[in-house]
Amino acid sequence: VFTSPLAITFNDTIKICEGVLFTLGTNNLGSGYTYNWSGPDGFSSTSPNPPSIVASPYNSGTYTLLVTSPNGCVSNPGYTTVVVTPRPEKPILSSNGFVCVGDSIVLICNITNADTYHWIRPDFTEIVTLTPKLTIFNAKVSDAGTWSMYVVRNGCKSETSNSAIINVGPKPDATFSVNPNPGCTNSLIQLTAGNFQNVTYIWSGPTAQISPIYNPQVNPVQGTYSLIIITSSGCSNFSSQFIAVKPAPEILSITDNALNC
Repeated sequence: VFTSPLAITFNDTIKICEGVLFTLGTNNLGSGYTYNWSGPDGFSSTSPNPPSIVASPYNSGTYTLLVTSPNGCVSNPGYTTVVVTPRPEKPILSSNGFVCVGDSIVLICNITNADTYHWIRPDFTEIVTLTPKLTIFNAKVSDAGTWSMYVVRNGCKSETSNSAIINVGPKPDATFSVNPNPGCTNSLIQLTAGNFQNVTYIWSGPTAQISPIYNPQVNPVQGTYSLIIITSSGCSNFSSQFIAVKPAPEILSITDNALNC
């Protein structure tokens, strides 16, 4: 009488997410033994430890192992039940694409029923939120680059989304100088901002129309003068300052005390 071999599997149950590898196997190894695995989706293998399998809904189910000893005795079946949790669908990522420094970057995911949302920055660090919208306030140039994301639901991670390219445009320096300040009635004053290329200068103030250049001269009228500079990409900045104006000296009379010749 021969003793039947044992078909003891690595695991009674494997709980795993779709897309993750799982491994079947047995430690009951011996010379001359043969092994026969069978399972869902037509799976079969004669290896005691078959190659790892990518989990999917199609291979979720019960895998059966039979071991045959060299004398022909067949074991009772051993079982491993694989429970595959479906992963979330691949998210679609959208964004506002271009912003100026100081504005807000907005990223939106189309999936609304995930447990967590994982946003991958251009430097590959992650930001985790509980909602499908991420807003980066006060954007910096360092926030520019390629963003992507994935979601997690029931402990399972989705594929990574499409990429979203974020560009962050710098804002021009709109400060300007006034010379002289205070000014004098009937004397020109010089307004001077930075001399930038491919920008638009918009001056305003209590005086008449001011030339849209970086260094206009104006006949001063006391009040607040403002400047908006707009770059070719649409980023703008603003500054203003008060300009005082002193009245010019008034000649009321002329006296002459020179001696008559």
